[in-house]
Amino acid sequence: MALVEEKDVPRYLLLTGELRAEKESSVATDAAGIVVLASIERGMSVKKGDVLVKLDDRNAILAVREAEANLKSARADYEHARKDLERNEQLAKVKAVSDSSFQKAKANHDISAASLSVAEVRLDKAEKNLADCTVSAPFTGFVAERKVQIGEYVQSGTVVARLVEVDTLRLSLNVPETAVGSLYVGQEVSFTVGAYPDRTFSGKIKHVGAAVRDNSRDLVIEAEIANSDRLLKPGMFVSARLVLTPAISMVVPGNAIRTEGANSHVFVVQDGHAVEKLVETGVPAGSGVEIRGGLKPGEKVVLDPDAGLKDGSQVRM
Repeated sequence: MALVEEKDVPRYLLLTGELRAEKESSVATDAAGIVVLASIERGMSVKKGDVLVKLDDRNAILAVREAEANLKSARADYEHARKDLERNEQLAKVKAVSDSSFQKAKANHDISAASLSVAEVRLDKAEKNLADCTVSAPFTGFVAERKVQIGEYVQSGTVVARLVEVDTLRLSLNVPETAVGSLYVGQEVSFTVGAYPDRTFSGKIKHVGAAVRDNSRDLVIEAEIANSDRLLKPGMFVSARLVLTPAISMVVPGNAIRTEGANSHVFVVQDGHAVEKLVETGVPAGSGVEIRGGLKPGEKVVLDPDAGLKDGSQVRM
């Protein structure tokens, strides 16, 4: 026989969730044109700045050259107008030039200055259009999907590839309302995935939802998972174990419990006789099992009850 004891029992939740990329981007082109380079493939590793897709840039190159020539001409016109205005300003000081000639020189200077500004803007725009013909990776990661083919004509804004960063992943879990009080940022979460059933991974809670969802009465939490070896992939389903704050609960030895189908029974000794009680079991607690209902602390239970033991049977102390 053994006594029903009260002990600190570890609490944990068994949850299912899904891994997501910490960073994910649908990379689009800012220009329209024919795809002439698309050497990326699904699963390929890329670094920030690597070329993903390139559009036909021949017209853009010509536009840059034209804008450069126009800027050169505008600068020359401006320099000529600037010097002419300076000369007229000197002559005006000694009243050696008419007011109309001076005003004309000033107007020519202002017009050439404005033309120079326009030429500079047009060159900037032409250079941007040329740069937009090359689509580069915004961060280091993997190609999750390539969306275009060589020879395809694309419009501005067309998504050409989807990238994911997998060195760090996010695990989303839905935690029941009853366990919310035991959650905190930095709390460890352990889990397994089907691809590596014999290996346990872990992470830490980074975000706890601000509100319980009305319909499901649960709270969404997110854990950050380090994945430098890149074994884990976005989209993998996980079986997670979340350890909660220990609680004082009743515990009996595991061999005191008789299980029949979905029901668990324990024989309690009262006045020398066995009294069969239906109990609600909880989590394992060392060599014992947590009892959440059906018993009282200090009661005596029968260990290893044989098949012949019935409710009301006499028990030898």
